[in-house]
Amino acid sequence: MSIRYWEPLEDALRRTRTFLFQPFDLVRWLVLGFTAWLIHLGEFGGSAAGSDPEVRTHVSTGDWNGARESLVDAAANALPTGLALAAIVILVTAFLLVALVLLWVSCRARFVWLENLTAEDHAIGRHWSRFGGLGDAYFLWKLAFYALSLLIVVPLVFFGGVFGMLGFAGFDGPGSVAGWALLGVAVFMVTVILAYVDFFAESYVTVIMHRRGIGVLAAWREFRILFETHPGHFVLVGLMKLVLTVIAGVLLTTLGLLTCCVGLVLMALPYVGAVFKLPVFTALRYFDLCWLGQFDPDLALPVTATVSPDAPTPDSGPTP
Repeated sequence: MSIRYWEPLEDALRRTRTFLFQPFDLVRWLVLGFTAWLIHLGEFGGSAAGSDPEVRTHVSTGDWNGARESLVDAAANALPTGLALAAIVILVTAFLLVALVLLWVSCRARFVWLENLTAEDHAIGRHWSRFGGLGDAYFLWKLAFYALSLLIVVPLVFFGGVFGMLGFAGFDGPGSVAGWALLGVAVFMVTVILAYVDFFAESYVTVIMHRRGIGVLAAWREFRILFETHPGHFVLVGLMKLVLTVIAGVLLTTLGLLTCCVGLVLMALPYVGAVFKLPVFTALRYFDLCWLGQFDPDLALPVTATVSPDAPTPDSGPTP
């Protein structure tokens, strides 16, 4: 089976041109821009006690009991009063509730967007109801993923703070250098792995859920089979998607500068920016669909009259 990259990109650009510009429909742009805006709604330092002079003095002299007592005293002095603590709790709770609602809306909107691109329509209401169960399941998975990511990242941040305190107290040397090196490698590996998991979920697992009508865990199981068969291709397409996103960002920035920054201001506005960037969002999502469609006929987009016969289809050989 020949896995291609350029042909799916050409197919994605062709479908984007047909969907958005042939003919141009302002109402379609406004509705699709709203859906894209809903999707992006859900995208989201060290301790001051470490600079306490008494803590540094105890650490530098090896008095760990004194350092512990000074650290506890510094933390107690840094604690807010009862009223301030209550205000902080209320604000944090409100922020978390708003973030959860936005994430839930974003997860549901992703399946509306997928149906819009697949069916080439711009409906919202009926797709919101039809694919609500898939969106809710994906929302719960995202919560679990963020919680797991937090459990992995927090210990790395903790050890980074420990190394920082020791280095600030004058404990430098080969052991400290080795510790920082290992911490750097661990942070890099964790970042890459978590980024790829999130990319696979957003780009392909949601597509499998939408096309099969199955839950998120079943979709992950099907994706795992594809990934284990073609791991290198999935890693490579992630890098390609990153490059395409950067290129799109550069082009949009250049376009904004050519309009004396008026375009940049418009693209920074909520909802309005999503409408202006709609061709980019559409092309990148179509690329996901066209590339994944090479692996299974049931995952492929329907062939339209505007799609070239040379466009990639599942199980087809390379174009001579």
